[in-house]
Amino acid sequence: MSTLIVYASSKGYTRECALHLQQQISGDVDVADLKKVKHPDLSGYDRVIIGASIHASNLQGSVKRFAQSHEEELLKKQLLAIYICALDDQKWEEYLNQLPAPITARAQLKEWFGGRIIFSEHFFLLRKFLKKVTGSVEDLHKEQPERVERFIEAYHQLLEDPA
Repeated sequence: MSTLIVYASSKGYTRECALHLQQQISGDVDVADLKKVKHPDLSGYDRVIIGASIHASNLQGSVKRFAQSHEEELLKKQLLAIYICALDDQKWEEYLNQLPAPITARAQLKEWFGGRIIFSEHFFLLRKFLKKVTGSVEDLHKEQPERVERFIEAYHQLLEDPA
């Protein structure tokens, strides 16, 4: 039994989460960055985890395109899970619903992992815009490591008792 974690990340938190999951999840686990691998081969995987960050108030386009173009295959997987990395814990389910409805309905595990904005990682105009929109001049750290760990525990539980 093997797992593929597919993700797209703007500034690295979603990637960090994918790599952490890879280390913590039992069995063979591969990771694919959808910005580098547009159409990963899903045929060798029983389980798929989709990780998405938010860009301009939307899920990363590469994640949405991946889900749409692989919907039929994803729906056949033994286990399907999704995590969203976003600052706003009130909107993460809204972001989740940007994926095809059959995929979100089929996913046995869905979680919000929090997010962060490091202003120095953005070019000047975007940095100004982000500071205005967020109302903050300090970096924003809303990472949720306890939710990541809860996701891992729930994932292992699903592996033990898939019913």
